[in-house]
Amino acid sequence: IKAYQKNDAEVFVAALPAEVKERFGKKEFEKTRKDIQEAMGEIEHYKFLTTLDAPGFRTYIWKVTFKRTKVMDRNVELRQEMLFRVVMTTPKEGAKPYLMTFGFL
Repeated sequence: IKAYQKNDAEVFVAALPAEVKERFGKKEFEKTRKDIQEAMGEIEHYKFLTTLDAPGFRTYIWKVTFKRTKVMDRNVELRQEMLFRVVMTTPKEGAKPYLMTFGFL
């Protein structure tokens, strides 16, 4: 989330597993960030909410607050909240967790 907020594609992509980097690189980060900005505005702040456990994976949930100052060519200040999730495997002891998916809900 911080990488989206700071527009830091390099940090974001560097944190991804190699298999995910093949599908989601700097170009995809920039497109996704642009789409989010156009629809929601700038990320104002975010807060970790909870972890959800299930057999074989764990889901992490954040609340993200967006701020827009221009809507339909009008100067207004709007805030909107969305949830962001990261789903990781919970491997057997000694194995490394694997990123399954991430994104806004």
